Amino acid sequence: MTPETKAQRIVQAKAIELATRFLEQVVVPDIFFGGWALRPVRDRCKRKSKKPSPAPEATGDILTPEQLADRLQVDISWVYTQTGRRARVRNPDPLPYRKMGRYLRFSWREVEAWLERQGSRR
Repeated sequence: MTPETKAQRIVQAKAIELATRFLEQVVVPDIFFGGWALRPVRDRCKRKSKKPSPAPEATGDILTPEQLADRLQVDISWVYTQTGRRARVRNPDPLPYRKMGRYLRFSWREVEAWLERQGSRR
């Protein structure tokens, strides 16, 4: 092997290695030093999905919107729709909830009573 071809192969291998590294990274704004920086691309397939927390016992517990949606077997967007500002306009007996700062919480006893009222209303 001649020195030129060996050098060319080394340069080509280095170029392929750099290109592969670059393809695995993304250019993002560097907030600490200004300018731009290369950051690794996060593989969405390998990211762990957030597992729903187990629903507490049905003895008057305080539930999050996610837990309530799991218990009622509805989409979480339905829970938020039922607790929105216009819920009282749409329904004279809206889903009972409590606001704790920016968080919604539900009493399972109150929700069960609400479900009974909804069933007798129809």
